[in-house]
Amino acid sequence: MNKIDAINASPKMAYVVVTGGGMGFVSEFLTRPGGSSTIIKVEIPYSEEATIDFLGFRPKHFASEDNARDLAAKAFDKAQGLHPNSNNNNIGVALTASLATNNEREGRKHRVCIAISDDKNISTDSFVFKGGLNRELEDEIASHLLLVILARYCANPFLEYNENYVKEIESHSRNFYYRKGVVFPGSFNPPHQGHKKIAELAGKVTKLPVLWELSVDNFEKPSLSLDETERRLKLIKDARGIPIVVRKAPLFNDKIDYYNYMNELVFAMGHDTFERIFKPGYFASGISFINKCFNKNARIVVAGGVDDVLSEVESRSLEARIQLDKVLIQDAELSRFYNAIRSTHIRNLA
Repeated sequence: MNKIDAINASPKMAYVVVTGGGMGFVSEFLTRPGGSSTIIKVEIPYSEEATIDFLGFRPKHFASEDNARDLAAKAFDKAQGLHPNSNNNNIGVALTASLATNNEREGRKHRVCIAISDDKNISTDSFVFKGGLNRELEDEIASHLLLVILARYCANPFLEYNENYVKEIESHSRNFYYRKGVVFPGSFNPPHQGHKKIAELAGKVTKLPVLWELSVDNFEKPSLSLDETERRLKLIKDARGIPIVVRKAPLFNDKIDYYNYMNELVFAMGHDTFERIFKPGYFASGISFINKCFNKNARIVVAGGVDDVLSEVESRSLEARIQLDKVLIQDAELSRFYNAIRSTHIRNLA
């Protein structure tokens, strides 16, 4: 069966966003009968301004895996608005590309990034082209890649790429992201049972998967070197076998901006971290973080008592205390949590 026919035969309904390339996909798909059974809408926010308008914020890089992921998440949300009773068949599909152009910079890599979002997860595929291809061929390949990836998702996961196109690909990477989950940031030097217990409690209380975040830059701590980052990643993976990301945002006010693609976001932390967010010198950043959580419907779980911190916040800003009450997830088991283990003690004993 033709790939497009196979996609149209599935129950999936796609809101598609392409920018920078993939025009052949749009043309091929919509000129074949039956496209309206699958395609909810196609948007082409081709300029930077149009992409910013679609997302509601400026992406760090336009032709990137992160931007494709965020575009797919936004497309899924728009699909939900148009088809709220789809029996979980709505998907958001996005392609971003940086293809050959008239004004080539020396060393510029040509790439295409594709993402598909449903209500639980986002998958991304990123491809870098070999050099020497013209724009027409790159767009043809990008369109083929999108068609195969969408057909794999909707109909046949074992579909292969065209071998002639594969020969023009220098590298390919694939990643998955939670749309609903708990983010547990820390320096984890080293990871210990206290960290594990906080993550377990957060997952238990929220009933969401937990994503550990290794912070390369931490407030009041030196930044991690590449070797040290790799060492800690290995310790966490060896000890826990859990999903983890690496971020360079030192403050929670910066961290939350990395997770725009999540439609249910919870931050987990221990009492000491919660207290540090509102320390003198960081109070304004802490209040901004709470405000972002409130506006994005993000929540916070704290393992350990919070009354002392709530009182401190209230003494400085009643409005912030009211917002904090609304974003905090209160739970008796969380409030009783006490962690006698300290990373500093473990390092001193080593």
